[in-house]
Amino acid sequence: MTEIVQKCRNCGDVLPLSLFHKKASNKSGWCNECKKCANQKRRQYRIRNIDAERERERKKNRAKPLSVRREETALFRKKYLAQNNATKKLRYAVRKGKIQKPDNCSSCGSSGDLDGHHEDYRKCFEVVWLCKACHGRRHSEINDEIRLGDTEKWKARGFNVESRLP
Repeated sequence: MTEIVQKCRNCGDVLPLSLFHKKASNKSGWCNECKKCANQKRRQYRIRNIDAERERERKKNRAKPLSVRREETALFRKKYLAQNNATKKLRYAVRKGKIQKPDNCSSCGSSGDLDGHHEDYRKCFEVVWLCKACHGRRHSEINDEIRLGDTEKWKARGFNVESRLP
């Protein structure tokens, strides 16, 4: 079985349709740019228009009653329980001095604010210390692996696979 592919109009990469957003108004039913390019474009727009974006989000959130927002928050916390627990335990261990946070990113070597990346959320203290950019890239790679069908490995490691599927 051959997977259907499409060329991204921005980066020019030929990718499987699972790496494109759906768009009913297009003849093909898919966006012309890959998810990576679309997300990057959206981030850049948000940076340029941060005040308008924040106001739009405030209006959207105010439209929901407080009880609904609380219920959604509880569902979100339950959905990402493994990730939240691992993050909290790691943060606590760093704060108490049981784990030393290095000064440099283990991927690119840059200094600054580092994140502890969990390859397996069941192992709270086994982390790779990455800068924000490298951490985001690593999660993009994981999302791509999941979208391309490698779900069982990541499910076993405590990742919420369903939220990363198209």
